[in-house]
Amino acid sequence: MEYIEFVKTKEEILDNIKTLNDYLNPYGYLDKRRFALDLIKNGICFVAYKDGDIIKFAPSRFLGYLNNDMAKHEANDYKDGRETNPIISDILRSEPCEDPEMEVAYQAYCSKLYMSVGKNGSFGRKRKFWRMF
Repeated sequence: MEYIEFVKTKEEILDNIKTLNDYLNPYGYLDKRRFALDLIKNGICFVAYKDGDIIKFAPSRFLGYLNNDMAKHEANDYKDGRETNPIISDILRSEPCEDPEMEVAYQAYCSKLYMSVGKNGSFGRKRKFWRMF
């Protein structure tokens, strides 16, 4: 098994956000877009960030691993938000929390991506957010 490294800096989180954002390109590879949409739809803890005036969301389970991409993420049998969340919290110097305003923004973002999502995340858990803006 290959050793999977965790992110250590905000810049490394931003690199993973860029990768995920690139996957959402409607003119790109359909499998990568579907992968990114599934991550966003099924996440529980998200980093909220701004892209221009739009608030977007990226799940911690993807962001927490160094230089992550679709192939690495799918091959990582040990990926777990319970490991990545504390690391992201240390880097961003805050804890993810339930945030009604961010929940509304998340629902709107998903709608822009043509996804419908329930009021809770996977396993019926309330979504939590870090604000990176």
